[in-house]
Formats: sequence, C-alpha cells, structure tokens
Amino acid sequence: MGKVLPTLAAIKAFQNLGLKIDAELQQKMCKAITAGLKRLYELQHSDGGWGWWKRDRTNPFMTAYVVLGLVMARETDAVVREDVIKRGIAAPERMIKSLRPGKGNYNRKCYMVWVLAKAAPQKAKHYVDVVFDDAARRKATPYTKALLAMSLLSVGREKDALAVVDALLREGRRDENGLFWRTAERGYRRYLDPVETTAYCARALVAAGKVEEANAACAWLLSRRQGNKWRSTRDTAAAVLAFLKLLSKHKITAKKVDIYVSVNSKIIVMRKIPPDRVYSFSVDSSLFRKGKNRITVKGAKGLVCSVSCEFHSARIVQPDKGLALKRRLLRVAPEVGKPSLKALGEVKDKEKIKRDEWILVEVELTSDGDYRYIVVEVPLPAGCEVVEGATRRYCRLRSWWLHREVWDEKVVFFLNYVRRGQKVKMSFLMRGAYQGRFRMPPAKAFSMYFPELCGHSGALTVEVTR
Repeated sequence: MGKVLPTLAAIKAFQNLGLKIDAELQQKMCKAITAGLKRLYELQHSDGGWGWWKRDRTNPFMTAYVVLGLVMARETDAVVREDVIKRGIAAPERMIKSLRPGKGNYNRKCYMVWVLAKAAPQKAKHYVDVVFDDAARRKATPYTKALLAMSLLSVGREKDALAVVDALLREGRRDENGLFWRTAERGYRRYLDPVETTAYCARALVAAGKVEEANAACAWLLSRRQGNKWRSTRDTAAAVLAFLKLLSKHKITAKKVDIYVSVNSKIIVMRKIPPDRVYSFSVDSSLFRKGKNRITVKGAKGLVCSVSCEFHSARIVQPDKGLALKRRLLRVAPEVGKPSLKALGEVKDKEKIKRDEWILVEVELTSDGDYRYIVVEVPLPAGCEVVEGATRRYCRLRSWWLHREVWDEKVVFFLNYVRRGQKVKMSFLMRGAYQGRFRMPPAKAFSMYFPELCGHSGALTVEVTR
C-alpha cells in the first residue's frame, strides 16, 4: 500500500484540479496501481484483513490503511475487486468490537472508524458514537482528534466536530514555517509522527471550514519535505492528500500565469504557464556560487511552487540510531545425513573464496527499544548469487513475524517487530559465480516508516577464484 497510496493521491490531485497527465506518466501510474492492487489481493488474510505479509497476524492499522487505498482507487475509476473490498470493510468492524479499552487501542479504533466512514458511511454512525463517548477521548492525541473530527462531520455531528477542532487548535504550535502538532510523548508510532499528525489536522481544519489555519499547517508540511518527498511513503501520501483537500477550497484561474525565475539576480525563466499544466525546469549548476544562493520565483497570487536540490557526496554517512547490525561470512558444507551445515571457517575481509563454494551470510540485529516494521537489506557482491534452494532448506525462518525476499542485487528481511535487547539472527547461502574481486557494501537495517532509525554493518571485499 505504501507505493499505491501516493500514486492514487497524485492521480486524484490531477483529476480534482483539472490538470492534464501526459501519456507516459499516465501509463506508469496505471501500471503501478494495477501491480499494487494485484499484490494487495494476494496478501489479504482469510479473515478479510491485512498484515505486513500473507502469513503474519492481521493488523488493525494496516487493514484500515489498505481499505482506505482501495476506496481511493475506486474513486479514481480504477477497477477494484468487489469481494476484496467487501471482506476488507467487514474486518475493521469486527476489530473495533474486539479491541480492549486503552490509549493505543483508542487510536486504532478512531482510525478504523474514520476509514469506515469513508468506505461504508451507512455503517459508521454507530461506531462514531462509540468512539466519541469513550472516556479515552479526553487524553487522545492530536492525530486521533483530527480523525474523530472528520468522522463526526461525515455523520452530520457538526457541533461536536467543531468542538474537537477548537481543542485541536489550542494544542497546535507555531514556528517560522507555520502551524504544526507534536505530542509531549516521543516514539515511533504513526500517531506520534508530527508530519502525519499535522497532515491529518490540516484535513480536519479544511473540513471544518478553518481554511486560514489549514494554510498555515500545509506551509509547515512543505518545510518538512525532503527533496521531492517526505521521509516515508506514508508521510508523503498523508501530506499530498492534505494539500489536495486544501486546494479544493481554492479557485484555479482560467488565465495563463506569468512566471519569472531568477538565480542570484539572473533571470533564467520568463514565460506564461497554462493553468492546467505543471511546469518544471532544471537550473544549471554553473549559476550557483560558493556560500549562499538566492532563487526568486515571481508570479500571480496563488502560484504554488517548490524547489529541490540533489547532490552526491562520498563523505555523508547516515549515523546509526536505535539499531545495531553485525554481519559475518562463513565457509560451510552440508553435513552428511543431517539437515544442517558444517562451519569450515570465517571469511575475513579481502579473503579469497572458490567459485561455487557455499558461503553462509549471517546478520544479527539488536535494538535499544521496541520497534515495528524493520527492514534489513544485505547487498550481494556483484560476482556472487544466492543459492535459493539450499537457503530454503538450511536457513529456515521459524517466526511468523520474519519474512525474507531474494532480489537480484540483495537479500531483504522484513521484521514485523523487534524487542529491546533482543538479538535477531538471519541468514542465507550464497556462492561465487564469477571470478574477480568484488565489493560487498554494508548491510543496513532501518524502520520502514521512520528511516532515521537505522543501523549498519561494516563493508567487505571478497575475491572469487577457480
């Protein structure tokens, strides 16, 4: 869903704003959505819900998130299997009833109720009443209050919704970039994420008619962007949908817009842009000077623009935070008559391995806290390949919360969660396929939705000989 939802958000933005999509981009978007929907159909659990994978446990947030995406896909005229979405809608209903009281579960309930209000409004009223009357509402996070306000508006309880929005505004903070929300509690949960929280608050403000405040919230969201995206696909989708909601309250001019762009006082663009087009351009790096540079964009009121800068540096290394990763290579051979491997010694940096020799790659992950949705990527040396059959036989994954995928250039492990101090060991078998000296880049562990939470192993060089 992480890749599908931002794509759907982009299509919805183009449709609502009356912007034209060029044929090549439209083809790419359709291809991405078709592939994404097919994958979601395959991953649906027998109870109608979703987890991170086919055989893990059904997760309330993940289930509601997928249902939200399916509803959006249907709104953009994509063909969605009716049986899948029907079973998907039924799953949150069951989970809302079964969740025990508590802060974490109240957040989950409000998210599921909000999605249910969008997917099946006729069923939502009872559940909106339930979460509004819950005593946990008094200690709800801004993220949850925003969802509750939008749910109340969807069932016609405008007075109660405005009261929740007023409470939200009292909790909002302002800085030089705009209006945002951040809780005193820190952690790696979606309802504690300031970007996603501010995006949902902005949507609630627009729905409640507080457009000026929503403008300030969206301005803050723009200041948190990293290049052409936010730090995760989930943050990106939430922010884009917030902008789309806000833009629905603005009138789009029918006239061509004059724009002027200058770099350090030198004009590089001076032209008229049709209102149904997105115009982009690159700036020649020779126009920049050492130190501060000024890019000026002038145009009609309401002109929306953005600037991003890309550069490469061999010296920038992301520091480890929260996760620690070790990797080692062992020469191994099958034990006769046993379903196990015999270790023949460790492969050190710059050591030689023989072609077709089996090498067991082991990685060990530890964390300083309890975290969810962790990815571990282990790159392969260019001259080596995974021995897939032997990996399935000798390197079995014995936990439901651990999943492994073999890609062309790396092996990727997905962990639903890790506990503080827990040591998680993962492995696979590779062999030397081509002679030569090859670099094995560091293995990397990171959080899918909070990528600043990460850890790295060291790099290695291996030489494959006859």
